[in-house]
Amino acid sequence: MDVSKIISISRKQTWGTSASQISDVDYLDYLNIVYKDIFSRLTVNSKKYTRQTANIDLVANQSEYTIPALVVADWTTGLKKVVNIYVNYGNWEVEAKIHNTISIDTADYTDESTPYAINRDGSVFIYPAPTANVTAWLRIEWSYIPLDLELLTASANIKLQPEYHDIMINGINWYVFGEKQLFDKQIMQKQMYDEWIKMMKTEWAMDIESAYIEEEADFSSLE
Repeated sequence: MDVSKIISISRKQTWGTSASQISDVDYLDYLNIVYKDIFSRLTVNSKKYTRQTANIDLVANQSEYTIPALVVADWTTGLKKVVNIYVNYGNWEVEAKIHNTISIDTADYTDESTPYAINRDGSVFIYPAPTANVTAWLRIEWSYIPLDLELLTASANIKLQPEYHDIMINGINWYVFGEKQLFDKQIMQKQMYDEWIKMMKTEWAMDIESAYIEEEADFSSLE
């Protein structure tokens, strides 16, 4: 279902809300809030919904590695937070401890059993740096939030199966009824939205899980 169609249905369900009452741009703001709220609630239920992984080549004497943006079908993920970093210097895979600032003498740090990782500005910095080129031995896992939907976004860009788009409509209806000061309707809509979210996380869990694209990406020879 296109974003424009979701907005059109909501207009009809909220007693013929006109563009002069609430513009498409305002509708879109509400839809993005609801869309990301759904993902946030799903993530509480299972981190799998928002997890991506990339395997990157280690380059001799190189510490900095770019976290690549995944492009899958017609949607692009937005980086939110690096979750785990694993390094294999040639003997075994070791989880690197992630820091936000550098508190070691990186030039002298050589302990491969306890790698040190800095997450900064879309890159990770690994210490000690590898001493040889090794294919796909840096593994980065990160969580993400969907990029904002646009007014003409096709259903392929909405990372939620069409049969569950009614949940998004319920969510934006809640905001619209509030804007129109129809507070009794707003309360009922909020209750319905929360109930449908609950169903999604429990009874519909398997259906939702199969709807998500879980992609293992191999980004080799990044420089």
